[in-house]
Amino acid sequence: MNQEYPEYCSYYHAELLREKIWFVTGCLRSENSLVLERTIDKHKNLVEFFVAPHQEEDFLEFMARLQKGGYILSLEKKENRFLSA
Repeated sequence: MNQEYPEYCSYYHAELLREKIWFVTGCLRSENSLVLERTIDKHKNLVEFFVAPHQEEDFLEFMARLQKGGYILSLEKKENRFLSA
């Protein structure tokens, strides 16, 4: 039996400039289903992003523009935490 497995989201962590978290999340939410984001450590301004495989290139381009503008202090791809649980 040929069984197809779903593609899983890429997973990223980013440290955001605290004063601009609202701006970054607002921009991402206005992009049609680009990512699912949520704050994972409000004291460190750390946000996690789940990115669909077909959206990853657009996400990285978008984040590079925000990083160049100083809104994003760091961006790191990590192992999807739901796959390792």
